[in-house]
Amino acid sequence: MADAEKITAWLVAEIACKERAVDLVREALLTECRRQRIEPPTDGRIERMVRSAVHQAEATLCARVHSPTAARRRNAAGSAGHRGR
Repeated sequence: MADAEKITAWLVAEIACKERAVDLVREALLTECRRQRIEPPTDGRIERMVRSAVHQAEATLCARVHSPTAARRRNAAGSAGHRGR
């Protein structure tokens, strides 16, 4: 179980934040299991891990986009574009 949690966290941080295609995320998970020389989880567990990683990555992205800091940056960038007109 600890391996599954570590790999899911790795998927979120390194793969799913850049890639949302479930098949590609699944392949990355299996490749990482081989690299670490650990037995891959069952197909059902792999499916849950991959979907969880993609969901967590999407939630993180949405939180960043909708954060107050991101809003201030967008407003500052928009204001900078209006200068000199």
